[in-house]
This record gives sequence, structure tokens and C-alpha cells, in this order.
Amino acid sequence: MDRRGQCGGTTNNNPQTIQDAYALANLRLGLTSGDDSWSISAFIENIADETYCNGMIDQPNGEIFGTISNGGTLIRCVQGDPRTLGISGTYYFD
Repeated sequence: MDRRGQCGGTTNNNPQTIQDAYALANLRLGLTSGDDSWSISAFIENIADETYCNGMIDQPNGEIFGTISNGGTLIRCVQGDPRTLGISGTYYFD
């Protein structure tokens, strides 16, 4: 579980980049061989499919790049990863 409190998306203290707190939950379930020569895991990241910004960029003339207007300044949101499902495996050769 990763919980992030209310925070700004840039370092310039722009109040337009403050986003609400959010929590990310991930799940991983795996098996390992008795001699540790292989392992396999299934995982889900961002279980709740939370939408959030990893970062925000002030972007002049941003309308042509698909930014949104947020009170006058154009802000580009670098979105975090959506819900992700997968399987991973490892094999150790001698």
C-alpha cells in the first residue's frame, strides 16, 4: 500500500497543481521451487485503477498538445500507470 497525501505536482509552488491525496494498492502472489532455481509470480498493480498525476508541467501554448486549462495556466499531467495485470518468472542457470 502506498498512500500519498495532498501534494503539488511541480516544484514552483503553483497552487493549480495541487492534487488530492490518493492511495495505490498492489498485490503479488508467487511460487518458488524448493531449490530456489525458479520462481513465478502473478501481480496486479494499482488495484483500484486510481487516476493520478506523477508530475505536472506548466506548458505555454499547450492547447495544441492536449493540455487542460486549470484557472488560466495550462497544466500538462503526466499520468501514473493504470491497473496493470501480469505474470513474471525467473529461472537461474547454473
